[in-house]
Amino acid sequence: MAFLFEKSSGSKSFVLLALLALFTMSFFSLASAFSAQQFKPPYNFEGCPTAIALNGYMYAKLSDRSTLWENGAACGKYYKATCIARVDRGQGPCIEGDHSVIVRIAGICRDCPADILMTQQSFAKVAKREIFHNLKFHLEE
Repeated sequence: MAFLFEKSSGSKSFVLLALLALFTMSFFSLASAFSAQQFKPPYNFEGCPTAIALNGYMYAKLSDRSTLWENGAACGKYYKATCIARVDRGQGPCIEGDHSVIVRIAGICRDCPADILMTQQSFAKVAKREIFHNLKFHLEE
């Protein structure tokens, strides 16, 4: 895209740069790292309408301190959760291959140990089952 800026006049270049920056910021608004953890059954979800059917999907709870919760506006939304945790030595906690999963927000987590709590089934799609501590994740809507 650099060639577009070289052919443009000064003011047009600034406008194109500003638009590109705005698009990038809105597209990657959720790209900051979040902490994630798994939780075990029984799965109790609260804070979202009971109209969310809990069958066949991967589910998660958002921390009440998370900026994504937005007073319940996240209920029912789907997020692509990607494990980005790394280790310097040994094997990393993320599974090999595609370490992303689509989760549906089905509740709130009060006094949560992480930004997002994922069911064991959804967490196992992206991280090794023996991992219970917080891992870094990217979330995309």
